Amino acid sequence: RAISFLLSQIFAMLQKAKPQRHDTSDALTPQEWSCSFTRISYDCFQRMAGGPLYTLAVGSTAVTMLSFVEGIMSVRPSTGITMTARTRFILRYSLSQLTQSVVWSTQQPNVIAKAMGINPAFFYATPEDAPPRRTINLKRLTALRGAVAGSVIISQVFSLMDVISLSMQAYSERIRVGKEPPLEDDTRKGVVVRLAGENSIVTNLSLARGGRRRIFPIYENPNDPDVEHMVEIHSSGQNGRPALLARRNTNTGLLRRFSTACATDVAPSGGGEGSPFHNFLRSSGGSDCRVPVYWKVDDGRYSHSSSWAGMNIPPNWFFDLPDEGEELLLLEADATLDYPMSLRRVSTEDFDLDLKEVAQGFSQLINLATKGNRHRGKTFQTMRVLLVDPDAASRSGGGRETTAREVANELGLADIVVDARAPIVITIKDWLASVENRYGIKEKKPVSNGWWRLRGGSQDTKPNKPIVLETPEEEWFLSLQGELGQLGYTVMDRVDALNVYGSLDGIPFIVYEKTTGDTLHTVSQLVRKGMVEPQQVCAFCPRPWALEALMENSMQAGVRYISSADIYDRLLHWVRTRAIEDGATAEEIQQELDNEMVDILEETAKHYDGLVRIVK
Repeated sequence: RAISFLLSQIFAMLQKAKPQRHDTSDALTPQEWSCSFTRISYDCFQRMAGGPLYTLAVGSTAVTMLSFVEGIMSVRPSTGITMTARTRFILRYSLSQLTQSVVWSTQQPNVIAKAMGINPAFFYATPEDAPPRRTINLKRLTALRGAVAGSVIISQVFSLMDVISLSMQAYSERIRVGKEPPLEDDTRKGVVVRLAGENSIVTNLSLARGGRRRIFPIYENPNDPDVEHMVEIHSSGQNGRPALLARRNTNTGLLRRFSTACATDVAPSGGGEGSPFHNFLRSSGGSDCRVPVYWKVDDGRYSHSSSWAGMNIPPNWFFDLPDEGEELLLLEADATLDYPMSLRRVSTEDFDLDLKEVAQGFSQLINLATKGNRHRGKTFQTMRVLLVDPDAASRSGGGRETTAREVANELGLADIVVDARAPIVITIKDWLASVENRYGIKEKKPVSNGWWRLRGGSQDTKPNKPIVLETPEEEWFLSLQGELGQLGYTVMDRVDALNVYGSLDGIPFIVYEKTTGDTLHTVSQLVRKGMVEPQQVCAFCPRPWALEALMENSMQAGVRYISSADIYDRLLHWVRTRAIEDGATAEEIQQELDNEMVDILEETAKHYDGLVRIVK
């Protein structure tokens, strides 16, 4: 395994000059490959120095000393050999027996003497040529050094191989739990650092769209399924698209492993999927984690310096601004809920990532950037972007009620506040307008009185602008009913709509299940059974990356698919573009977000194909 590893590194350097065939945004670059290899090597050295390496040195020294005594006894007494020749022979003999002892063999004295140009007659060719007592001692020494070399040295050599595997596994584990500092890579300029709380759907989508080199999240829980899925995809040093993930290499044969590594082309940047280092890591029993993709901070410990010990802000994470000499550190925070499309009214206490944690996290990251930027001699600006429901209620102990935006502005928690509620409402209104333009407003008379008795109303309160909402959650139903009611719509259950109107023809139909897969399945069944037309259906899909796996079989042409993560990612991308490419200030960007949200959503929608693939 050691030979395979060393040869694979030589082969990797030779392969860097080969023309590349693919372009994967997550593939390891030569600089990242070198940095990760250095960290694993340093960990190997630390593990070896305290155990196997020390034992190996002691065992080798013991074998050499026993061979030294054996060399002294191999010289015939009363010969004309000079002291210099004797000393040279003994030293050469003791060193020559080190590898021979491992297989319980002996390099004969006369052979060594001939190789040194010394008369072999001065030495005993075999132990049997010596006097009986000396023969017994020589054979004892031979057996003893063979026993030491065959047990101690061999066992430690295998221990060293285990240390290499343990170091690789420890490196992968640190990446998995978010405690491995980011790698430096000068090939790309500008990385967004985002506080993502325990879980962030929009962050996972941002990584799926832009790759790990565009964003570095800060998570709280490494065992969250979405975080584990993100690490599995993006930390492997290959393309971040789930469909392109390679299977683990289960080949255990040394020759086959090395030949497989040498037969595979190096990834575009010299060390990603297909490189010898990539294949050796897999075949050595280690995890696929080779690139740090996030940092972990425990909930409620954002202000603790121990939570950030080891974390750093590499120089290439700063964005270049249009003004020469100026750089920008871009920090973002996602304080939205898991199901923001329900539009339910919340308080700041419901936030997974509360506003105080956002402020503390921003401060710690700025301190890290300042500390690491001192030796560069460059000044940098900071832009803090907060994605939050601005109307979320915040209550003080004295009973004073404010909103999340007011708290952020009063305490200066962020430079830009991105509204997490308004764009969803605007997108729903846009879809409702398209349905009304196609079908008109539903104004049929009720065909039965059952629904009115159920709701406790009368026929005089018959709704003129109904919407059907298919959802298993009563809280979601009531919150959307209240929000859309302010727009002049009445949210109804599917059965109630059938009782009132006799059919669902032309009625806007929203499907919002607990998972994207459930939503797509429900939409598909409703359309296939002819209960609704695709053009009147809107599917709420909070987790849009699930659409790719289900796109061919479950998605219906004509259905409007809306994702909160898609909307948020587009808005955050727009903010970055305005700040970095256009040089807009935080005040200008905030004013545009507040006054021109409709135009911004229309503009950003042009750059995306569906909910997942970015085409610009």
